[in-house]
This record gives sequence, C-alpha cells and structure tokens, in this order.
Amino acid sequence: MIVRPVKFMFLVKGQSREAWAGALADASWARRSEVLKADADAGSWVGAATLTVAGMRHDVVIKARRLEAPLDRLKSHLGHGRGQRHIRGAALLSRFGIATAQPLALLRAEIDGPEHEVLVLERLGGPTLLELMRDSRERELPLAIERALAAAVGAQAARFSRSRLRNRDHKPSNILVPRLNDAGAELAVIDCVAITRPPLPATIARMLSSLVIEPLGCGVLPRRTLRLRALVAFIDGVLESFGASENLNTSDRRRIAWSVWRNIETIVARHADPRPRHDPLAPRGSGPQC
Repeated sequence: MIVRPVKFMFLVKGQSREAWAGALADASWARRSEVLKADADAGSWVGAATLTVAGMRHDVVIKARRLEAPLDRLKSHLGHGRGQRHIRGAALLSRFGIATAQPLALLRAEIDGPEHEVLVLERLGGPTLLELMRDSRERELPLAIERALAAAVGAQAARFSRSRLRNRDHKPSNILVPRLNDAGAELAVIDCVAITRPPLPATIARMLSSLVIEPLGCGVLPRRTLRLRALVAFIDGVLESFGASENLNTSDRRRIAWSVWRNIETIVARHADPRPRHDPLAPRGSGPQC
C-alpha cells in the first residue's frame, strides 16, 4: 500500500507536515500493520501500525476511507467529512473529561491511486467492551471484574448525561477498555463521528440502548444482573450531579432504574435485526486491505 499525502487538514500542534507525510509515504509500516476492521465494498480500512516520524516512534491507529462518491469528496473539502466530525467529537469528549484516543493527523491522500481521507489516532491498549462482554458471557472473567466493568459503563454514560453530550453510535465495539481490574475500569471512546451536544435535551435512553443492541445481535449480551448494575451506576452518577443522591432511598433508586430500563427495552424491541453487517468479533488479520 502506497500512501501519497495530498493535503493535511489537521495536524497535532508542534508537528511537521513534511515529516508526517514522509512517514506515511514509507510503505514499510503498512506491511507490519494489523487489520482491525476492513470493508472492501465501502473502501475503508482501520489498522494498528507504528510510524517513525522525525526519528520518533508513534503507535497509532490509521483509519482510511476512499472518497469515491462525489458527495463524500464534497463533504471532505467543505470540512464535514467523517474525519473532521471525528476530530470535533474527540474535542468535545476531551473538553468534558471523557477519555478518547487523541487525533494526531487528518489528511487527504492517494492510496494506490484513488483519493482517501486518512485519520491518524493515538493507539490505546486493551480490548473493546464488546470483546469483554463475550469473555463475560463465556464465564472467563471473575465476578469482581465484571462488576467493576459494569459500574464503569454506567459511570461513563452518566458523564455523558451530565455534560449534555450524546453519542448516536455508543455501541460496545466503539468503546475500548485500556485498564480493568477489580478496583475499577477505564473506558475510552474510539469512534467520535457521532458525538454531539444537542441544543435541546435528548433522551439518554437511545444512547444506552446502543449498549444493548450490538451485543444482543452478536449473542454476547451480559446477563440481567450486570446490566442492572450498570444502570444503577448510571443513575447514581446522574443524581450525584444534581445533589439528589443523598435524598433518595433504595426504593426511589429502584423505581427510577426500572423506568429507564423499560424505556431501553422499548427502544430495543422496536429496533430492526440487531445483527451487525460485519462481525466486530471476527479474528483480526494483518496487512492493509484498502
């Protein structure tokens, strides 16, 4: 795979465009890359790689998407492409203290001929939340770890709610877990294209339902007790922000939890076939597939 940078639309402060262009044009990184996701029909590829920029090694995730349709090219040129939306979403998350992979570069580049939009992000370690849901379903996680993870999922959703942020694609395969032990977990959003701050209140239940629909379609939906634990952590986090947590007893919390639970169930029941078009739990490959 040969990457020929055409135009940088974003570059992290203090970096040289010439140095990054040279690093991306060096085909050696592509041969050693790991495919995380590929869609030949859409002309998109996501891979983990190591770039050497001005003598410094950078462990990165590279997202390349072919700008084939005229509308896609127009959006990219006007600043409304997926890469630009991702960068704006990541900035919103960082502003409100929600962890995410930091964008390093965004450019248009010719890849083996056709023009692509290329987004380079810092690489965070750890499995996805969906992968851990699979492990939990297969009883490969200790109970204390499962509980810590469920609490972290609820706490992250509460931070979204307190910040008036919404993620229209808050599915578990878009959430990375860089740290996990029985004392707690760290979660990071790795796809920020659908992050918004609606001017009017929007139902958080729709975002929470995304945490259910994808694992349901993949056959790895966590058991009911863990889902309820996550929901209670979400409600506690929201109530705490209003200073109302100390004024509500267990019965009040349970009533609120079941109300939100029913809203989520209704949204999930009305959803179409939850099975994803591409299996996010499929084994990963090596080398680019643009």
